[in-house]
Amino acid sequence: MTEVGDPNVMVQAVGETTVAYLGRTNLRALDVVLYPAEQRAVLWVRLRNSSLDSQLAAIASFADVLECYADELELDLRFGEPTAPTSVDATSRAMSLSH
Repeated sequence: MTEVGDPNVMVQAVGETTVAYLGRTNLRALDVVLYPAEQRAVLWVRLRNSSLDSQLAAIASFADVLECYADELELDLRFGEPTAPTSVDATSRAMSLSH
């Protein structure tokens, strides 16, 4: 993996990529928490429809997001409300989903 550059830029890029692949209309909310020292990001997704089928579709779409950042970050998709970052060097951002 390559070193993570500007954390704010990376958080924005990962968030925008995730919105593009999962579909803005499918998302109620998205938070991205980046842990640069670990080269890892956790994406907290709240779907408009939280059925199992919707979650499985989101996971399938997320596979494409993983490919985009395979050489840069380890990505973790989670459903629900975000928890507090586990590291003081974490960079977190709630993505705007307004049109």
